[in-house]
Formats: sequence, structure tokens, C-alpha cells
Amino acid sequence: MVKFSKKDLSTKIVAYIILFGGGIIMIYPLIYCFMASLLTLDEYLVSGLLPVPGDWSIERFANLLKFFDHPDVLPSVTITIVRFLFYAITNIFFSMIGGYIFAKIRFKAKKLIFYYMMITMMVPGVATMYPGFLMYAKWPLVGGNNILGQGGRGFIGSWSVMFIGGWFGAYNMFLVRQAIYDIGNDIGEAAEIDGASTLKVIFMIYLPLVKAVMAVLLIGLFIGMWNDYLFPKTFMDGTTTPELIPIGYKVFEIISRAEGNSSQLPNYPAIFGVCFTAMLPTILVYALLQKQFVQGRTAPARA
Repeated sequence: MVKFSKKDLSTKIVAYIILFGGGIIMIYPLIYCFMASLLTLDEYLVSGLLPVPGDWSIERFANLLKFFDHPDVLPSVTITIVRFLFYAITNIFFSMIGGYIFAKIRFKAKKLIFYYMMITMMVPGVATMYPGFLMYAKWPLVGGNNILGQGGRGFIGSWSVMFIGGWFGAYNMFLVRQAIYDIGNDIGEAAEIDGASTLKVIFMIYLPLVKAVMAVLLIGLFIGMWNDYLFPKTFMDGTTTPELIPIGYKVFEIISRAEGNSSQLPNYPAIFGVCFTAMLPTILVYALLQKQFVQGRTAPARA
């Protein structure tokens, strides 16, 4: 029988209290969002820290379905999923190749190039948004532009702008490199002796061994794509195909159309209902891949 000293026991109790309190704080917004969506506007205006409906009738859940009231929701969900699948394929492909090169192949200036790639992670995405906007707007022979990139809008306002950049990320390549670095060379060398090409070694030998890292990559990518508001707002605002706007921006449009009462107050329960329904896919994806996500994020780093 294991015996704990009073000091160890008190430390464990404090740790559990902190963890429990932190868990409550983190899950509280989600619970509040769900409970508030079950109220009427009048009930919500007089509710407290945790809004509780007077009954649990089926009519209370109507606000959770307002997410689907907008006619362009399903096309927006479809284009978001298509965009995610496209970037999942490209990011996995280039991250695996880049990670394998930096982990297993020796070449001159390898560390210098790797550190340069890491430095790019320090540049916030918002700092590159304006240069990216100009680049897409001045793209030659696209969107009415001439060979010099003048006269039109380029890719701006076109659905195709959602599939141009971001085919790989330095962070994803870094994670894959760390995972492959810890795998011995024997398995890859054995496959090469048996006649496997480099691509087969990468995608048939190493890819199944770094599933945890792939889970981290896919979860981050899906959440980023699903919640993406700024990119479509900046690059697709005024598009002639509004049904192809990603769901992150479409949710904002749905919320802005939430009905108000005679005093013109926003319909907060309806807004909470839309937000909660929009969050469910990301919660489900994380719940399904959380084990691999934790394993991938806790992998040891190598210089």
C-alpha cells in the first residue's frame, strides 16, 4: 500500500482544485452559450450567471436550428469542407517531404535553412495580409489584369483565391521534422534496400508512424478553416458568388440578421444558438482526435 506524506497529499489536493477550477472556467462559456440559446429574449434579459430554462420542451431547441435557416449555409459548409480537404492534402504532402528532408537528409546549409524557416513563424499572419492582398490583386492575366497586373482585380473577389496560398506551413513542417527525427534510420534504409523510392519511404513508412503529428496538423487546419473570418472578409468581400463564402464569414452574416423585438434589441438567444451549432463540428473533431493531438503536442523537440 502506497503511503503519501501530508505534504504530498496537500500538493495533490491543491493541484486537483486548480485543475478542476480551470476546467470549469474553460467549459463555462460553452455551457452558458448552450443554456442561453434555450431561453426567450425576455428570459435571457433577467437571467444570471447561468441561464436555466423553465422547462425542457422541444420548442426550446429551435434556436439551435437557426444556423440552417440561411439559404447559403449548406453551400458555405461544402466549400469550407472542400477547402479543408484541399489544404489537408497539400499540407500533409509538403510537410512530410520537408520534414523528412530536414530530419534524414544531409546537405549544406541545412541548419541555416531550417532556422530561417523557424524565423518566419515569428512574423504574424496579419503583417503579411496587406502584401498578400496586393500580390493577388496584381496577379497578371487574371481577373481582367493585363500582363503587367493592371486593369482588373486579379484574384480578389474570386472563390479561387481561397485555394492559392498556404499550401504548407513552417510550423507543420517543424512538427513533422521533430517526429521523424526520433524514428530510427533502420526502417527507412530497409525499405530502400527492398527497392522503395524516397516518396514511398516517406508516405508508406514514415507517414503511418507520425499519425499523432498529423492529428495536430489536421485539427489546427480544420479549426482555422472553419473559423476563418478575416481572410474571406478581406479577399472575398463583394464577390459575385456569395454562396461560396466560407462558413466562418457566413456565421457572422447569420448573426447580423438575428431578429430583434419591438425595442430593436438583438435576439441574443438566437445568436447563442447559431454560435453553439457552429462550434459543434470543431468540438467533434477535437473529441475524435484528442488522444493523438496530446501525443503530437507533447513530443520532445530536437535541435
